[in-house]
Amino acid sequence: MPLKVEPEDWQNSRGVLASNRYMLDNQIECDVQFVICTPDGARVFIPAHSYVLISRSPVFHAMLNGPLAENKKEIRICDVTPEAFNHLLGYLYCEETCLCLENVFCVLYVAKKYLVPALTRQCISFLVGVLSPDNVCTILDHSLLFEGEPLEHRCLQMVQRYSKRVFPSKAFCDISNDTLCKILQSECLSVPEVEVFRACVRWAETKCVMQEVDPTAQNKRAILGPALYLIHFPCVSLFDFSKTVAPSGLLTMQEENAIFRYLNGGISSDEILSKFPCTSREIVSFKCSAEYDGFARHSTAQGTAYEGRLQRSRWSLAVHCDHSIEIHELGFAGDLKGSVAIFQDGIRKLEVSCDSPVREIPLDDVVALDAGVFTIFSDEPFTYSGIYYYKKTTSPAPRLHSDNDTVSFDVRDFSAMCIVEYFNFTLTNELYFVENYFLGDVA
Repeated sequence: MPLKVEPEDWQNSRGVLASNRYMLDNQIECDVQFVICTPDGARVFIPAHSYVLISRSPVFHAMLNGPLAENKKEIRICDVTPEAFNHLLGYLYCEETCLCLENVFCVLYVAKKYLVPALTRQCISFLVGVLSPDNVCTILDHSLLFEGEPLEHRCLQMVQRYSKRVFPSKAFCDISNDTLCKILQSECLSVPEVEVFRACVRWAETKCVMQEVDPTAQNKRAILGPALYLIHFPCVSLFDFSKTVAPSGLLTMQEENAIFRYLNGGISSDEILSKFPCTSREIVSFKCSAEYDGFARHSTAQGTAYEGRLQRSRWSLAVHCDHSIEIHELGFAGDLKGSVAIFQDGIRKLEVSCDSPVREIPLDDVVALDAGVFTIFSDEPFTYSGIYYYKKTTSPAPRLHSDNDTVSFDVRDFSAMCIVEYFNFTLTNELYFVENYFLGDVA
């Protein structure tokens, strides 16, 4: 390949990093050449400078200058792509990165292989930034291969929070058995256990197709392997176990009988039953927080957010939700002493009294709300100390932000003074479905 003719002042017209890039791109005084072997048998030649590589990577130092270094001008590499190796060189020479979902895993592999921790951190930071329920399974699968514990932890958190979106996705069915087991070892998810079972069945059926075997119960059980014993069968309701789990044929007759006995209040020390986890997973709740104009600034000049102590007789926040939910906890922006109620469709769904100042009210009995408008309020005298929202004629309504992007909340009405900071909730559509299923059976 003919080299470009360099301008006489190329050294003086560039900084150090730009000069490094120029020498790499134009192959000036390269003293080592890598031969990248591709899966189709082709060979790609990539020249480089041993001085730069030795100064940036202990692996290259050992390869080119260590006691085991080979006296070769050409070095074969067969486990990385040419694109990934060029990305590595771009970072070593001038700390350039151009990451995307299509190349980040290959770049992460070469960064770890050649012990370039700064590039590894950039790859992980990029993956954390693009993490979503749609790609979390793919990223989690790779994170286990690369032993990226921080990334793995973030992925598992997202799976736990967005199980309802993650489990039906195609990417979930593409994960490895190790990744499936890692997910099933989670102590909390945001779907009932019967949905965990259904997701595992879909995963096993997909693997049967990929392996070109019939999706029989025996084959699906074999493909699930140890993952089967990470499903919390004893925590499935008797109705779901008899209607969904037992007919699948994935459990042996002895396993079915042991779980049926347990669900019917029988002995829980059965040897077969002990193979399965018997404790219920914690259901992850979503958080919906209220943001008030001027709240962050605490600025009275804005006329929207104040801080102080007051005693009044009423406050309220009316919210429209497009999904049925269960509220588990209420939170306030300060300390409230008094009563709090939740009202919907002419029915008082909740009323609690706080005899001492509190900022959070965990609800022992969750409040089930249908899709539509509900109001959080107090219609009795109360005392409050902290930040609160004060409504003027030109003040906009509070804005609500939810961690669950499938549920929408809109403020419909609010009083002159409002103190709600957040509420935690879970979805109830599964309960709604079961209720209708029963009604269908009765009909």
